[in-house]
Amino acid sequence: MIESPLPQIKADRVRLMQVFSNLITNAIKYANPARDLVISIGYRREPNTHVFSVKDNGLGIPREYAENIFDIFFRGHESHAEGTGIGLSIVKKAVNIMGGEVWLSSEKDQGTVFYFSIPAA
Repeated sequence: MIESPLPQIKADRVRLMQVFSNLITNAIKYANPARDLVISIGYRREPNTHVFSVKDNGLGIPREYAENIFDIFFRGHESHAEGTGIGLSIVKKAVNIMGGEVWLSSEKDQGTVFYFSIPAA
């Protein structure tokens, strides 16, 4: 679902696609098997910054993993899905290279919202 109209922005197209691709892929991988998967993409404009969000209703990220979730090879739910643990580190690096930041809000068994900012050109 797209929660709000998405703007045209000036950014590195390849890196922006990597960010969205990795966040959406993770939402699919870590879906809660007890309910239908819902992924929502949002946007808001802040002074000099574009802020995007990718929200899911999946397994969520336990609080004890929140600080490490962007570390390369870190996997919070190793037994749930296959992977290398590099997806979120790629997200962080791509966003940082574009001059932005990435952060999250998560509730175990409720889902996660990943936010990232891109400076306005």
